[in-house]
Amino acid sequence: MAKQSLSAIIREILFRDIELASDTVFNKLRAKGITGDRRQIFKRIHHVRTELRKNVGSSAAPHAATPDEEQAAPAPVQTVSAPAPAQTTPTVVHAAPDLGHVLANVTRVNEVVTACGSSDTVRQVADAVRSCGGVDQFLKHLELVSDIRSLRATE
Repeated sequence: MAKQSLSAIIREILFRDIELASDTVFNKLRAKGITGDRRQIFKRIHHVRTELRKNVGSSAAPHAATPDEEQAAPAPVQTVSAPAPAQTTPTVVHAAPDLGHVLANVTRVNEVVTACGSSDTVRQVADAVRSCGGVDQFLKHLELVSDIRSLRATE
């Protein structure tokens, strides 16, 4: 079996669902035996997702990385033999959101990162929200934790 680049493996994962959370993509890469610097892998996931979104108009199909793309990731990454691609129907990729909306969300995320002190802390919060089953469930759990902590503080 031929070895695939990290970009090609990420494309294969994102081709099925371009909106898949980066943490989920990262976990799938780890399950495939990919090792390397977490930050560099997340940068590569972002780069490939951006590339796929740009290519939606011309061709949503994944393609082999060009030599320039491969040089963009300075961290050494182990390549693995990939299984033969399954015959799947590509998922529908949603139209790009309004730029003003995107920039407003980026500003909000930046404020949260500043308040939490690091992107890793914010990722942990996002994982907690996801594992609780969504924002509403997370907020219910947060209220319970706040109540318990305030009871302990009064004791």
